[in-house]
Amino acid sequence: MIIYKLAPLIRDGGSIVFTSSVADEGGTPRMSVYGASKAAMRSLASGFATELKCVRF
Repeated sequence: MIIYKLAPLIRDGGSIVFTSSVADEGGTPRMSVYGASKAAMRSLASGFATELKCVRF
């Protein structure tokens, strides 16, 4: 994934920012697929944070 390629290029104090919405926090009629994609994005960001915690940025 591109994040693994970019991680070494990020300077100390830098950040990776994921933009999403609060759609994964509760059920909304006719928005289940959209909410699921936002929940997946939040899970992906959390996983990257764990995997890249040894990289300081």
